[in-house]
Amino acid sequence: MFKGYIEGYYSRRLAIDAFKDLKIPISHYFYGPKEDVYLRHRWKELDKNLKRRILPKKIKQVYCVSPSSEFFGDIKKNLKLLKRKLSHALEKAGFDEIAIFFDDIDITNFGQEAADKDLGKKHAEVLNEVSMHFSKQKNIWFCPSIYNLSLSKGIFDEGYLGGLKENLNKRVVIFWTGDNVISERIDNSSLKSIQDFFKNPIAIWDNFYANDYCPSRLFLGPLKGRSLNKSIVGHFLNGTGLKETDKFLLNYLFSPKQKVPYLPKELKPIFCNPFRTLNEKELQRALNISKKSIRFIFENPLDEILLEWKPFLMSSLNDIKLFHLESKKEVEGFLERRYSPLFVKGLTKKR
Repeated sequence: MFKGYIEGYYSRRLAIDAFKDLKIPISHYFYGPKEDVYLRHRWKELDKNLKRRILPKKIKQVYCVSPSSEFFGDIKKNLKLLKRKLSHALEKAGFDEIAIFFDDIDITNFGQEAADKDLGKKHAEVLNEVSMHFSKQKNIWFCPSIYNLSLSKGIFDEGYLGGLKENLNKRVVIFWTGDNVISERIDNSSLKSIQDFFKNPIAIWDNFYANDYCPSRLFLGPLKGRSLNKSIVGHFLNGTGLKETDKFLLNYLFSPKQKVPYLPKELKPIFCNPFRTLNEKELQRALNISKKSIRFIFENPLDEILLEWKPFLMSSLNDIKLFHLESKKEVEGFLERRYSPLFVKGLTKKR
């Protein structure tokens, strides 16, 4: 099974050499940040400054293009532009493989494509054209607009996924995030159902640690609830865009029992995973964090990874202090300086 990293999140981009000294033996690096305008908003244009990421040589680098929702206005012209762009990435910039990402193309229409069988057919035709044109490519990777069970709304044969199933070349690898965008569990039974439906190779796009949807939080605990059968092509983590943090998280693919360094013990449950809730004992321990732990956060000589984590640790200390305030005046004064006006209004308005 392939294992690797997806630079496929919002709000951050890694430097070209961020992973140059990566020691973790991943097989693939997918370059598809939402913030690269040449991959999305200006996808028709060639990025003349495009270069391979600076990575260990054994890692396959995949260039991931996200054509806009207007792609089918002039399908013949846009297919030509797409093939030109992908050829440029392979032949000029030195990428090894290619991918088409049709996920989140129109964020205001997110998940509304579930019933659109014709759109599924059109997306399949684009991938088939790409697959045929780049027939020497071992892998053609594809993230559909409906990429998990919840987005499908239970519509399969008669919806977007049915349009894909009936028309997509069977060699195209389909990305799937599980039952949800962020899945607590990804197990054999749910994967088997989607494999049986498509008959295409399936790869896991894992958003377990992604935090672009909750940028004030950071998840660092073990990667749990993953039971992937041997027929799954690959397991790839979508990261946070924090260089040292993402290296640490990637290592869970190979060392699931690695220890989280630096975090004060009182705060570890808060940073565990997006599905973790605190029990009463953990809550009280966090609320009564020791002076020693607080000094550690403020005064510890900074390792680079701790420097990335420090804003999130400071935010947790703010939350703890807020919890201890008693009067309405104290709370409102504290909130005004540390939280957005919208958050303050939402928290303090009468319900």
